[in-house]
Amino acid sequence: MWRNTNLLRARSHPIPLTIQFQSTRSLLTTSQQRPLAPSQPTHRERHLESDLDRHLLRPEHTENSKSGTDDEAAHHWSSYDPTITDPDLEVLACEEECELDGDLDDPLYVSPGNREISRFLDPMVGGAVHNDVRPGPSGRGWTRKHREVHVKKIPGSQFERYDRLLRELREAEKRVTK
Repeated sequence: MWRNTNLLRARSHPIPLTIQFQSTRSLLTTSQQRPLAPSQPTHRERHLESDLDRHLLRPEHTENSKSGTDDEAAHHWSSYDPTITDPDLEVLACEEECELDGDLDDPLYVSPGNREISRFLDPMVGGAVHNDVRPGPSGRGWTRKHREVHVKKIPGSQFERYDRLLRELREAEKRVTK
């Protein structure tokens, strides 16, 4: 079997070169193919350089499920079954599907759908209530366009010490210059 490998990218302009070499692997039909041996690299290991390419975007969102990505959860048929509307049943269906496919990781295991896991999580972690323990407003102030910036004074803030030190330095500088 002949395999083509293209070598590209000269410094000034790309020049396609073709090198042909014969593969030592024997031709097997699909019925004769063997599973990969542990020493053979997997698809992910063979294409590691494509994973490290900074220009190639592959966003993986994990907003709700912390044990997998949203994309992994969407690849299961149970995600699109209109007869399953209960979150508990959806988690069980996804778990059964993962067991049938031989997947070790269930993408919905740590998610809001799994109530056994969710009740042990702190409700104050993440979301809009993560700053609920702080007193006072969420911001120091807000600005309007073409107006002066008004900063709210919050007692005991970290900037209060800086302001006091800055005032003392300015007063000392005025005394020295007089």
